[in-house]
Amino acid sequence: MDCTEIFIKLVKKVTSNKQQIPQSHVEVLQSRFEVLQSRFEVLQNRVEVLQSRFEVLQNRVEVLQSRVEVLQSRVEVLQSRVEVLQSRVGVLQSRVGVLQSHVEVL
Repeated sequence: MDCTEIFIKLVKKVTSNKQQIPQSHVEVLQSRFEVLQSRFEVLQNRVEVLQSRFEVLQNRVEVLQSRVEVLQSRVEVLQSRVEVLQSRVGVLQSRVGVLQSHVEVL
């Protein structure tokens, strides 16, 4: 329920009770209502700005998450390459050992 609806309900309630309200009171109530309505609009604008910022941040998070996934896959590729290279080093070391034994025989 927005401020206008609240104000209208209040006016209807007061007028339905057939009470006489001095004009000065009505003017005070109207000015208070206008202030409240202005504050409400300011708050609505702030909410819109915050929602916009939230959407921007959410998009950034999605981009960062995708980057993390790409980096994780790259790490996995590099780890598999390291394993392959370690295996090759092991093969080369065994060949060196064989060659050294042949050199010792000569």
